Amino acid sequence: MKTKPVNQEILLMTRTTFSQREWYGKDVRFNKKYSSVKDSLEKACWNGSLDEMLPGIVAKSTKGKRLPLWQITRFNSFLGLELCESMTGIYEVQSINPYLFAPKLSLN
Repeated sequence: MKTKPVNQEILLMTRTTFSQREWYGKDVRFNKKYSSVKDSLEKACWNGSLDEMLPGIVAKSTKGKRLPLWQITRFNSFLGLELCESMTGIYEVQSINPYLFAPKLSLN
């Protein structure tokens, strides 16, 4: 039986106490005083700290390995993270991102 690739979408709200933490990730050269909350969160995600920030939330691939971070999109009050096993991405109608699924609601 053929398995479907695993895709996951996570929204990190940037105006919360969670996002105000010092997320340095694995890069010790990163200096928080010269960056925004979004910059800090984004850098930590790209540096592999997503499992540390959200333990037990990040899905595993079909082979049980860590699901790779595919894309981070900046929005007004959150960061949209896409984790994908392959290049299929997240479909708009299946997204939890309000900027993607809300316009489709009026079409129903």
